Amino acid sequence: MPHTLLEDVAGRGPGALDTGLRDAVAALKDYTTICASAPSEFLTALALRHRQVLLDRNLAIVRRNLPLLDGFFERHAETFAWIRPTASPIGFPRVTGLGDLTRYCEHLAEAGVLLLPGSVYDQPDHIRIGFGRASMPDALNVLEANLTNGQHRAPL
Repeated sequence: MPHTLLEDVAGRGPGALDTGLRDAVAALKDYTTICASAPSEFLTALALRHRQVLLDRNLAIVRRNLPLLDGFFERHAETFAWIRPTASPIGFPRVTGLGDLTRYCEHLAEAGVLLLPGSVYDQPDHIRIGFGRASMPDALNVLEANLTNGQHRAPL
């Protein structure tokens, strides 16, 4: 759908670009954006040649982080209903007692903790939490401090 934005901008009504100019701009846009750039293709090929190194690194991070999450959710079982993922570095626990989770996630984002409220998936009583980053233990410490220091509700 490479023409969609162009048609939205240029339109086809009385104030639209003339057909020749519109077609020329569309052709240029297709030429410059329809394929990946050469540097992107090179980096992808390089990554694929070293895929085992990247896979081992990422699996090690997940394997370090998952037990930390298990412990966190055990300590906060009254707030989070955790089902341990079996094939993904993303969890989706049910949350109770924290109020509006969208606002709570926004509040945590200001402290550097990025959680996605389940409302984006039509599940407003859940959050999405990723554990595939090396910095996850630090984020989990901030989340833990937020919960244990009585700051566990989003500001009104």
